Amino acid sequence: MPELGDTERARGLAALRDRFDRALAAWLGDDRDVVILDYPNHDNVGDSLIWLGTRDSLRRLGVRVAYATSNEYLRPELVDRLAGLPVLFHGGGNFGDMWPATHTTRLEMIRRFPDRRVLLLPQSVHFEAPDGDRETVRTLTGHPDLTLFVRDEPSLSWATAAGVRAELVPDAAFATEPRRLPRPRGTGAVAVWRSDKEARPGQELGPAAAGLTRTDWPEDLAPARRAFMAAMRLHVLLRAPRGVRRAAVLACDLMAARELRRGIALLADAPVLVTDRLHGAVLGLMTGRTVCRVDNTYGKLAAVLDLWWPGEPAIATAATRAEAEAWAVGRAGAA
Repeated sequence: MPELGDTERARGLAALRDRFDRALAAWLGDDRDVVILDYPNHDNVGDSLIWLGTRDSLRRLGVRVAYATSNEYLRPELVDRLAGLPVLFHGGGNFGDMWPATHTTRLEMIRRFPDRRVLLLPQSVHFEAPDGDRETVRTLTGHPDLTLFVRDEPSLSWATAAGVRAELVPDAAFATEPRRLPRPRGTGAVAVWRSDKEARPGQELGPAAAGLTRTDWPEDLAPARRAFMAAMRLHVLLRAPRGVRRAAVLACDLMAARELRRGIALLADAPVLVTDRLHGAVLGLMTGRTVCRVDNTYGKLAAVLDLWWPGEPAIATAATRAEAEAWAVGRAGAA
């Protein structure tokens, strides 16, 4: 029998799935075919979780993905062939100037398709440079039919001030079907720490304590990823006839599912998790773990988790990685 806390968590997740589905259904209206751009062809497991949540929601709504591709293999002329279909952009935390390559491509594609309905799936908006958002504001407000879904209130405030049509919507990861998310059955604790520029400085750690495993989403050049990239190159070479477009969508789905399984395996079946990755925390909560979070450089974790999962007893907060690891060791030892 599930414990009361597990039941309440499941109800909360079901409510978030439903809210995401309703927001997406309202935007889509009668459209039943879409294009999705910006497949996350990299090693951030959280982005694969976002992709799968989006795809699960579209399936529940009976919406087909006519074409999908990652930025490396994006050829706008192939999207041109699918005249009239709405264009969706993958959600996440790369909206702004911290990850400029992805954001620049996104803006280029928005300008390329002024005749399409465009939806930016739930984003966290963050600009480091003063006035670094000028081009973004011009591009978004200059499109005649664009909507920005945002996943936190600071991002909604930015959009409102900029005059961008926006709606507050849960992160797409929350829309993932529970069948994809096995619960932990082991013991101990795991720490998933960022090793990129979103990690707060001054977070050095000594040797890991007994019973604690440290990791991050690792780089992966396994045959499956090479096969994915070969499939995407082939679809460009063949100029994406209908059957090849379907194969490209399937390749994205299969690769994202593989990445999620790899991420779950990295959690080492431990019931206690500490992390400064938003989707490390989200994945931990969705799989029934107890989580302690340390925020990233601009407060992304608090902005999202406190909004959509307020007062959750399974979430603790620490100011530093060392503090979080001490909490995890104590929690795992008491279990």
